[in-house]
Amino acid sequence: MVNKLTNVFLLLVVAAANHMAIHSLAQTSALNWHQPEVGEELKEKIKSRS
Repeated sequence: MVNKLTNVFLLLVVAAANHMAIHSLAQTSALNWHQPEVGEELKEKIKSRS
């Protein structure tokens, strides 16, 4: 019984962590989507470095 509860708890923790990671990733790409000029600036910086 205790093992089952522990497994459920671990699954919840992992699921929550995955959710947060996906959410922050989605936020980042949304920012890039709404601010393409920022992405362009970064591309120019990378080009000038290489």
